[in-house]
Amino acid sequence: MVNGSVAGRLERVRQLFAEAGLTSATVDAAGQALEIAAVAAPVSELVRLRELAPAVKALGFRYVALELGADGVSGQPAPRPVDESSRELS
Repeated sequence: MVNGSVAGRLERVRQLFAEAGLTSATVDAAGQALEIAAVAAPVSELVRLRELAPAVKALGFRYVALELGADGVSGQPAPRPVDESSRELS
């Protein structure tokens, strides 16, 4: 694992993405120990992100996770929660 500040590791991941042409991908650190690289990108980039995951881990992240929802894989707004109180019973 590469040592370094979280900000430094994130910057190196962003550089890696830029060099790979992933200009629409974003990354942030997540988890209590900030050991998760949380990535949001269009679904069209999933294969390239999978190929880059080992390099992201080599930069000091234990996990690489894909954010689902509003700016993530679907490219669509996150679904609204269902209001069970207004649902009709059949």
